Amino acid sequence: MIAKRALGIAAAGLHNLLMIGAP
Repeated sequence: MIAKRALGIAAAGLHNLLMIGAP
């Protein structure tokens, strides 16, 4: 479903922010 794909993209984006933000 589109909603599930969007949720996956959002989760991946958040994970990337956490990884980049972590010193």
